[in-house]
Amino acid sequence: MPKEPPVIRRVSTGKTFRSWWESADDDLRHAYLKDADVTVRVVLAEHADKIMLSGRSTTDKAENPALDIPLSILTEAGKFAVHIDLGTLAEQLQHASAVTA
Repeated sequence: MPKEPPVIRRVSTGKTFRSWWESADDDLRHAYLKDADVTVRVVLAEHADKIMLSGRSTTDKAENPALDIPLSILTEAGKFAVHIDLGTLAEQLQHASAVTA
């Protein structure tokens, strides 16, 4: 029998990460975020320019460079600046795929 190279094939489960998230309780969501290495920093907005908001950079691990870009959310909430570090898109896709499989 001839050898064939490995093939990755996406098979839809019909589930979305959003539906999983909405059905998960707080403990399950917390476990997911902890396992996914998501971090949050909250500081007074007036001091936000004095701290380093993200220590992550690209990893050069993803086959597609667009998946290797660190994702962050920066926002203000009242007198606070909030920085949410989500890791790279590739990392988040991997974690999300695991819970919706």
